[in-house]
Amino acid sequence: MIARRPRDRIAAWWATVAWTVALTGLSCASSGPKSELRIRFWHAFQGEEIDVLNRTLAAWRPDERISVEPVRETFARGSIMLRQILVKGENCPDLARIDATWLPGLAGDQLLTPLPDRHLSPLRWLDRAIELVRYRGVVYGIPQSIDGLALIHRTAEVAASSIPWPPRSADELFTSARSLVGAGRYRVGIRVDGYWFVPFLRQWGGSLVDVESGRLGIDTPASAAALTRFAELVKTVAPPPPPLGREAQDEARRFRAGSLPIVISGPWAVIDLTGGDTTGVAVSALPGAPLGGQVLVVPRCATSPDRAWKLAEYLTSPEVQANWARRLAVIPTTEAAVDRAGDFVKQFYRALSGARPLPRHPITPELFDALNRAVAAVVAGNATAAEALAGVARAWSRLCQQYGIEPRPHETQSAPATSPAPSDWSGPGQPRSKRQPGGGDT
Repeated sequence: MIARRPRDRIAAWWATVAWTVALTGLSCASSGPKSELRIRFWHAFQGEEIDVLNRTLAAWRPDERISVEPVRETFARGSIMLRQILVKGENCPDLARIDATWLPGLAGDQLLTPLPDRHLSPLRWLDRAIELVRYRGVVYGIPQSIDGLALIHRTAEVAASSIPWPPRSADELFTSARSLVGAGRYRVGIRVDGYWFVPFLRQWGGSLVDVESGRLGIDTPASAAALTRFAELVKTVAPPPPPLGREAQDEARRFRAGSLPIVISGPWAVIDLTGGDTTGVAVSALPGAPLGGQVLVVPRCATSPDRAWKLAEYLTSPEVQANWARRLAVIPTTEAAVDRAGDFVKQFYRALSGARPLPRHPITPELFDALNRAVAAVVAGNATAAEALAGVARAWSRLCQQYGIEPRPHETQSAPATSPAPSDWSGPGQPRSKRQPGGGDT
């Protein structure tokens, strides 16, 4: 037998130690916590909404270890940027919160995953909420909130004015708003924006495009008359338009100071307008108001679709929705959450009971580019309503053709065919709402 040299014994000892350490490491790895899974959540929240979102996500306790990576984009760029990401399929979010008007275009291009039946059956959504995520008979998401335009007002000042309230029509609102105006004072917040024009367009006999018949609607004498009256209303009762992008801040400053007792806006504006204290503030229905909302969707390129739907269910659970209603004045999409919301949000919900959705078609978000410019041009005095809407009609005709809709212009044009399109005018700019329009039929 050959005796081992000391060097051999030392080498054997180190080999034994190394093998023992390796086995111990393997044992720890197999018995330790599982690796964390990650979900990318794309959204356009801002301000206090982000804080509430972060706290909500931190409180989520799914069955497995999942971390949520929020990916934020500005609302103004959101539609374009999200579409680019989904088309490329790179760095794709697992869950996205989008405006309801974006859904038909994304679903029509097969960029979204339909909601699986197993996630559909347990949920009790409001009927008008589920329509926000339905396109061509298929449900493509989970509705997260309902919104639309209403009359947010200070109760004491409206009561002291003795005006008919709430207004039963645009005519009555027009008369009441003008009677509130005092010397050098503006009393109603109305944005120079196509979305804000929609209620008055509807009430005064005009319409948006009918995607079924192709009738443009905007090129009728009634639509021109509606825009003329809207411009008169804005110039009479509303403050001068602030610089582009400052509309929300200007409204909030005036409303908090008491110089603007009535503001036409949606739930998204409540925190800015009131600072979270809605004492002495109420909401009334705006005749002809559009109805919309925000929805949660899962892209086809998502890497964790099942976990994304679980997150969407959590974000729309009655507990979370009721908390968001109290903190942010978000209108829930389930009966259980509405019942648990505060009185102010319930009042806002009732104020939107008569609101009607916009066309449920991919064309809808694009209608407002030309309409915004036309409204701004008429309010600024750079064009007549007939001239401005003739340009809108041409733009909408081109859009209809792009989407396979045969446009049907009004039989008698109210402006010459040579009228400049809105894009040719050097008006005050192209106002954009804080929220773009969201969801439904004309």
